[in-house]
Order: sequence, then structure tokens, then C-alpha cells
Amino acid sequence: MEPISGFELPDVHVPTFRPVDYNVRDYGARCDGALCTDAFEAAITACSAQGGGRVVVPAGCYRTGPIHIRSHVNLHLERGAFILFSRNYDDYPLISSYYEGYPSIRCTSPIWATDETDIAITGEGVLDGNGDAWWYVRRWEQTDEMWAYILRWRGGLDDADPQRHVWWPTAEHKIGSDYFQSQSGLVTDFEQAERGKPFYRPCMVEFIRCERILLEGVTLQNSPAWTIHPLLCRQITARHLLIKSPWDAPNTDGLNLECSQHAHVHDCILDVGDDAICMKAGKNAAGRSLGVPTQDVHIHHCQVFAGHGGFVIGTETACSIRNILVENCIFTRTDRGLRFKSCYGRGGIIENIQIRHIYMHNILKEAVSFIMGRDTAAMPADAPRHADGSFLYSPEDMPVFRGIVMEDIRCHGALDALVIRNLPGSCIENVFLRNAYLEAKRGISSNGEGMLSFLLENVSIKKECTQEAPQSFDSLLLNAGVRL
Repeated sequence: MEPISGFELPDVHVPTFRPVDYNVRDYGARCDGALCTDAFEAAITACSAQGGGRVVVPAGCYRTGPIHIRSHVNLHLERGAFILFSRNYDDYPLISSYYEGYPSIRCTSPIWATDETDIAITGEGVLDGNGDAWWYVRRWEQTDEMWAYILRWRGGLDDADPQRHVWWPTAEHKIGSDYFQSQSGLVTDFEQAERGKPFYRPCMVEFIRCERILLEGVTLQNSPAWTIHPLLCRQITARHLLIKSPWDAPNTDGLNLECSQHAHVHDCILDVGDDAICMKAGKNAAGRSLGVPTQDVHIHHCQVFAGHGGFVIGTETACSIRNILVENCIFTRTDRGLRFKSCYGRGGIIENIQIRHIYMHNILKEAVSFIMGRDTAAMPADAPRHADGSFLYSPEDMPVFRGIVMEDIRCHGALDALVIRNLPGSCIENVFLRNAYLEAKRGISSNGEGMLSFLLENVSIKKECTQEAPQSFDSLLLNAGVRL
């Protein structure tokens, strides 16, 4: 095991704005239920054209379609301001975008910007994505009583497929899902996509190739899909945010940084239906064409409640992820605490990750997990195969996790303390867990496959709800071939 030295993160530049206000009500915004899309567009366009400033949203409820943020504009929600995005799918045109690491057709995001500089969303107001107009519902997550309520009062379509029993808000959702699955997620035909348009749920806030971004103070809730998705962006500050969606709202990740650099995330609270704070970098060969790693990110003093993972890397890792510092965070009743995941086909190198002073409570599954999988569904039908029919992966298809340090990790309650599931040819090397106390129903589980070197130093694992003394490891090296 090689010692890992620290690294310095560059400063993140926060945008500044002219002290000039543009009130959306002066441009026709009303709180009487009428759509304010044109008013927001007019105020933002005027503000940007005249050198920038604040577009102010006073207290009140504003219904609107998508809002396009332009350069040098700070969309500022005063206390009591509530922006409710339309439930009408026609208000969200299909566009060429990205989703889950692939170039893909999606509906226009409720808030979006492309190739802009110095942009912000600030204040004390609330932005609501009206997500339940978009979400499907999984049968296995609902009680019999709730499922009967959904079928009786919400209409829609009950897809009783035993492999994937879900309720769709419209028949068009199901059409879109079937086509999406048939294309392995690579949807490029607008005519076909239009037939199932509502399925192509947008991220609530999506910024592409933007620089100097500030997100501060606001509440973002009920996103159709991922809540905040900076892609190919630089100089990102996200602070004092409240991000929330129901625990069973599909794909409602909190903050997904993808192929983005120089980010500072702190003092945020997340309570969502998927991964909370997640680093991503494109999926498979299509994602590798982006060619930009996610790097130089500092995350601290955040609190996560519901979520599939508190802090997460993957599974989209194709362009590599490095130089990430996570510290002083609290995870309460998340599915997993620290979650590292990737697949054959993804590729990429995940390195120089430092995580410290993490405190967890009542984690539903693993406190710490490294899971490598086989995502055969994402492989093209014509991908090369072995004689037995299994896919033939090249070296660049294999993800590499290395140079990861986790220290001062405390968990009071979990199903598993540490789970490692590697695959032949995949690499989890030079990983350290130091000065940790993990209380769980089960201890360490490792399948011993692939290239593996994982060192536990001064780690205590206490079996939950028993009087047994903690199992202590002053120095334990988990290697390939050793199963636990």
C-alpha cells in the first residue's frame, strides 16, 4: 500500500452582479394563476442585455414554464416567493441534451442555461418542479392502500409487467419507456421521442458549459428528475440550499456534478429520492467522448436525510473523477452513507479522494460500499462479444478506484459496516479506512475479486444491539482472493 499525500484545491470564484434590480412584476408577472413564462423571459433578457443585475421575484406564487438564465443575471427570490413550474408537457420542448452520462433527447429543464457566464439563483424563496406530473410509481414501494388510491384517483396506466410493475401518469410515459429501453438509453430520434415525450423527464436545474455559477439560499423541491445538474461547468458554488423530493420519487438526485470542475458545496440540506450529493463523469464510450473529468471539488457541512447515498461517486465514471474533498457531513437514515459504484463498460479513473469527519445514523443498508457491476443493458447490441456470448471489454472499459482515504468515520446503526463487490479486471486499490467506528448488524463483506488492496487502520466494528465487544482492526489488509 502506498501512502497518499494531500492535495490543494484551487479557489472557486463566486460571480458578482451589478447593483441593479429588475422586478418580474414590472414585466408582466402575476400571481393569479396565469403563466408568467414571457414575463420571466423579458425581465431576464433585459437584465442581461443591459449589463446584468438581479431579476427580483417578490413574495407570491408564480406559475411558469421553463426559465432561461442568461449571462450576468442573478435570479433572486425574496422571502415568500414561490415559483411553481407548469404541469403541461407542451411547455417543455424536446431538446438534444444529456442524461445519466449519455447524449440524449430530454424535455427542456424548468431552469436552464447553456454557454453562459456569471449566473445565479439566490434568495429565500421556493422553486417547485411539480414532479408528480412526471414521476412513475413503483408498486413494490407502496402499501396496498396507497396503490389502490393511486389507481382510483390518479388515473394513468397500471403497467402490470411482473418484471417492472409500475404506474405511469400517462400512456405516453409507457411508450417513451419502452422506446428508451429498446435503444439502451441512447435516444436520438426526435419523432420517436415525441410519441413518448413525458417519459423524458428533465433535470430541474441544468447548466451546460457555464462558468461562475452561484446557487444560494433557495429551496428546490419536487424535481422531475435530477434536481441540480451542472455539466461541463466550471467555478460552481452551491451553499445554504434545501433540496428535497419524496423518498420514492424516481431519479430525484440532489446535486449531480458531471464533467465539471472547481466546485464548492457547503451548508446544504438534502432529502431526496435518489443519490444526494454525487460525482459523475459520463457513461461508457459515448460519455468518454466528452473528454472532461470531474475534479477539484470541496464539499463540507452538509446534512443528508433520505437518499440512496449520502456522498456518492458513480456509476457514470467514464471521463474520470479526481481531487475531491468531503468533510464534516452528517447522514441520517440514508440508504447508504459513502457509496462508490461503477460498472464494466464505464471505465475512468477515480483517484485522490479524501473523506473525513463523517457522522452517520440509522443507515438502512451499507455505511460504506464499493460496488462494481455489469451494466449489460447499456451495451450496444453490436458490441464485440466472447465466444460464450459475454461482452468483450477493452482496458478502457474497466473502472479504476485508487488513492482514496476515509478517516474519522462514525456510524451508529447500519445493516452492513463495509461491503466490497469487485469484478475480475476491475480495480479497487490503495484505499484506506482509518480511525473509524461502525456499528451495524453485519460487519465486513468482500468477494475478493479483481485487483484489490483496501487497508483498515484503527477501525472498530460493533455488532448492533448486542453486548459483544467491538471487533477492532489495528491494521487489516483486504486483498484479492480473500473473501469475508
